Amino acid sequence: MGHTFEVPTPGGYVLKRLPTLGVEVILVRGQDGELRAFYNICAHRGNKVVREQPASNASGFSCNFRGWTYDLESRLRHLPDAPEFPGLDPCDLGLRALAVGVWENFVFVHPAGDPPPVSLDDWLGELKAAVAGGPLSKLQPSAILRATAKVN
Repeated sequence: MGHTFEVPTPGGYVLKRLPTLGVEVILVRGQDGELRAFYNICAHRGNKVVREQPASNASGFSCNFRGWTYDLESRLRHLPDAPEFPGLDPCDLGLRALAVGVWENFVFVHPAGDPPPVSLDDWLGELKAAVAGGPLSKLQPSAILRATAKVN
């Protein structure tokens, strides 16, 4: 998904397009320092809550259709015109999360949410043991390259 260097401080976020899944994902570092990932979809009408790459840190995300506002932990914090939505529980309307794991400063996500069906440690298997203690954790990205490749 990315590298921890992309969101080093609380409030930092980056929008990632995952063409293989046909979705956009927000990778964000919460005020508690935890990395989280959410689908870029408002719970109301499916509009995007992030429309372009960030220029700076954020305190939350807002849909431009009705102004539903979410905090960095995905909770719905502001529901304009709340009387028009009787019976809705804001606790049930947060941004949909993906499971996040970090290994050697590389960020991995699983679309099934928390907990994923296979742990990151199990998924990495022998690779993790083969490169443990190597230089990967010290690497910092210096450029971003994008390429289109025909693969399965």
